[in-house]
Amino acid sequence: MKNYLCWSPTGVTAVVNTEAEAVSPATFRAVHSDCTLQVSPPMGTAFQDLAPSHFTGMSQEDLLREFLRPEVNYSRLAVYGRSGSGKSHLIHWLKLNIPKSEDRLVLVIPKAGTSLRSIIEMIIEQLVPERQTSFREVLERTGDATATRAGQKERLLNEIAYAIGEKVPLPASPDLDLERELIKVLPYLFQDVYFRQKHFLQDGNIISELVDHVFAAPTAYRPVDERRRFTADDLPVDPRDFGQAAKLAQQALHYLYGVPEALQMAVAIINDCLNSAIMRTLSFSGDRLIGLMADLRRQLFVEGRELVLLIEDFARLQGLDRALLQAMIEQGDSENRLCRLRWAIAVTTGFFEQVVETVYTRMSFLVDMDKSVGRQTSGRMDRSSLAAFAGPYLNAVRLGLGRLEEWDSFGSASPLPNACEECSFMSSCHDAFGATTIGHGLYPFTSTALWNMTERADERMQEAFNPRALQTNVLVKVLDNHGPSLASGHFPPSALLDELGGFRGLSATTRDTLRRRMPGEEGRLGALLELWDGSGAILNLPPGIRDAFSAPEIPDAAEREEQRETAQEPGPQKDQPAPDMRTRDEREIEAWATGDTLKNAADKLRPLLFDAIADSIDWDGLGLERSTFCGADSPRPFRRRSVVFTRQSTAAINSLVSVEIPGANASAAEFDRTALALQGLLRAQRDGTWDFQGGSQALAAFLQCLSTWRDDVVGQVRNLTAATADWSHAMAAAELLAVAAALNGKIKADAELTSDVAALFTAEWPEEIQAVSDDLRRVYGTLYTGRTGLIEVLRAFCSGSKGGEVGTLVNPAVPIAALKRVRAEGWRLTLKPPSDINFDLLRKAADLYRKTAAALEPAANVEQADRLSWLSEVEAAFGPETKKLTIVTTLADVRTSLVGTGLAGRSAGKLEEALGRFDSVQFDDAVSASRMLRDAPDAVGMICAFARGRRGAVIAARELIAATQAFLDQSETILREQADQQSAQEQAVATDIQRIETSLDAISNQLRMFEVEHAT
Repeated sequence: MKNYLCWSPTGVTAVVNTEAEAVSPATFRAVHSDCTLQVSPPMGTAFQDLAPSHFTGMSQEDLLREFLRPEVNYSRLAVYGRSGSGKSHLIHWLKLNIPKSEDRLVLVIPKAGTSLRSIIEMIIEQLVPERQTSFREVLERTGDATATRAGQKERLLNEIAYAIGEKVPLPASPDLDLERELIKVLPYLFQDVYFRQKHFLQDGNIISELVDHVFAAPTAYRPVDERRRFTADDLPVDPRDFGQAAKLAQQALHYLYGVPEALQMAVAIINDCLNSAIMRTLSFSGDRLIGLMADLRRQLFVEGRELVLLIEDFARLQGLDRALLQAMIEQGDSENRLCRLRWAIAVTTGFFEQVVETVYTRMSFLVDMDKSVGRQTSGRMDRSSLAAFAGPYLNAVRLGLGRLEEWDSFGSASPLPNACEECSFMSSCHDAFGATTIGHGLYPFTSTALWNMTERADERMQEAFNPRALQTNVLVKVLDNHGPSLASGHFPPSALLDELGGFRGLSATTRDTLRRRMPGEEGRLGALLELWDGSGAILNLPPGIRDAFSAPEIPDAAEREEQRETAQEPGPQKDQPAPDMRTRDEREIEAWATGDTLKNAADKLRPLLFDAIADSIDWDGLGLERSTFCGADSPRPFRRRSVVFTRQSTAAINSLVSVEIPGANASAAEFDRTALALQGLLRAQRDGTWDFQGGSQALAAFLQCLSTWRDDVVGQVRNLTAATADWSHAMAAAELLAVAAALNGKIKADAELTSDVAALFTAEWPEEIQAVSDDLRRVYGTLYTGRTGLIEVLRAFCSGSKGGEVGTLVNPAVPIAALKRVRAEGWRLTLKPPSDINFDLLRKAADLYRKTAAALEPAANVEQADRLSWLSEVEAAFGPETKKLTIVTTLADVRTSLVGTGLAGRSAGKLEEALGRFDSVQFDDAVSASRMLRDAPDAVGMICAFARGRRGAVIAARELIAATQAFLDQSETILREQADQQSAQEQAVATDIQRIETSLDAISNQLRMFEVEHAT
């Protein structure tokens, strides 16, 4: 029976359908399994009072008899359980098995093809025509406005707004004032035009679902299980919408944005108003529904009939559910002339937390489907009961829909044929794969495979079996989705295991061993061992199974004990796996390799991996200093937090160099090898040695992974530090240091290159240089400030210490090459720094290079102009060839001479001070350096001469020129004053003499006149 398909994969979903009402009666009867139902009457006053001890086992037939017992005037049955537990299946079974009778009207509200409107119409249609009119008129009051889907949404939004506005806050509200304000402003949110267009009127939201619930009649059932309710995600609370909303809607947004408690309270208010809004949208109130049900029951009472109401999903009645419950609770009798009513509803456990206590206490039976389906009579869930449940589905799939319909066409009087009995492989197939107690073969499953797969599909299987999980995630996947792979000899495919949670039993070590033993086959053999065995060991399954699947024999693998697979063997396999001695971290790594998140183990692995990767890198070969690019916790490109894990629980930090282990696109094999390596690393770190069982295999995996991780980090470091045709980080740093050293005089124009290299690193750099201009002094100041970073960059690429460690030794090759280059370029900085440097240390150096290259030539030109201007001043003042000694001697003599003649004023002291300062500077050298600039065509090329500029001499010379000029000016003034004073004195004597002569002439004249007078 190699690669044998005894069913048609294309017909599987027609038979294995999770929705009972969606399959034909023939299929339903063929796959139905009788089970012992766990049934209890209501105990206590609330659903929470029910305890497991209150339930007793009851067959489905006995439950039906109790439900229809004629001497009982009413029966109220609630079938509850989680989604997919078989609630609606039991309701559907009741529908098919309630005997037809003229004295009984069976009204079924199915899951699919119904809306609230259609449900009401269904009930109205049961009335006599003359009684239908008034109810239909009410139902049609919605008018043309709800004829379109958009109109239906508008109507519902209006009704939600009105219902909220009419709500009265409860006195027990946790914040009565806030609730009042929300009731006031929330209607504006639903009435706002902008929010309607952008949010509420769009498809795929809560409003769309509610409109479908009220008006539409979908052909396909979409499980809801719970009432449709607003959540915080259904409200428009994006701050970007605030400006677009109307002012009234903005009032609501103020609360939703600004008050932490407002959002949840708003959701609760809206949900409290949904029932009222839905009924108004439908234009059919709860009272009207109660009246409709009363009319129907009075009509049936007159006709002498009882009403049986079967509701396959009570959540489909949201909006009318409470009113319908009230109508269904009322007991019929001769006084109220209401007919006898029996009803059964499928609900979730949450239903009983929402209804009033009186509904619970008035129930007749409660059936717990979570504890009923797929179990032994004792209530225990085991391989036998699970296989017994799956057997009818397997048989129905093999028969196909056509034969099922044919069998049912005869009234199902004869037992359903067993397809296995028509198969020539039945004996060998049942020996290898097993069969149920009634002879349904389990192929291609075994009881172990069914158990393992279903447990993976539903982790709560043993406490609350979910038939939908078996149907959808096991039977359909294997028989339909992967059936063709069986026919082609590639079954079971690894995709099946992936869909069912991946590896769990086979450890990373075991998977690695399997991969090495069976390269290319590890995927499906892993699936076979995990799902059809599950022991966690590498072994060969029985030949019958291997032959059927064309699965190869695994070399050096133990043979699984030859035993007939049978669904009658309950419990786990006899061969229990060995106790798991792994630590919690090692188990976490195992789970991570198969799809889980890495949590606590990541923090323990990260420092170990960082150290291993950093130590494995040949930093000397890279020509890099390790501490610059690698540090445990420092902000270096590669650090501990640079080690990230695929699917780690915490967010990865931004890092210039990072290694993702094993990588986002890693294959299953790479994950397994990585897990093996990491588990071994933790074990070796704990034990202090790799000498443990499986240690050599783990060490080999670790070394292989380490090589990959190291190469990844090295590649990123190379990219981070790579030189281009126009740029080198080390050359740039060396050139900047060389320019600075030239400006401060540590590098001479004619010095040896070896001495120049030493000048780059010497610690005795002056804070200021001899430049005259502020521009060039600023250029140097920037370089002086950035010098430490530049030396760090240069050492990072030129360390002469072994192992990439920090040290005083420097490899001179790069600095010498940089010095040669910058000298050849006339001290111009001509490298082109890229704009995408991310490492802060290198980026700062590049920015400094760019800034210095732009500023150096203009600053040098200004400096040259200032120096030549000074030289002209000096030559004009002291002559073109005058030396400092001559100047000092001459001026000193002049000063002494003038002081001795009294022609020196106060400026003589200042001249003496200026001469003293001038005598202490290297004036002649400054003049010589400046004269070198006179004929220099390139100012930048003369930056070494700027260092000889003797800024002190320039300043002292200018001060001396000024002091000398002031001294001479003052002496000349004194001399002029003295001359003027002497001239004035001489003028006064001449005046006196003239005055005397005038007086004498006057006296003489008077004497003559006197003589004349007396002579006469």
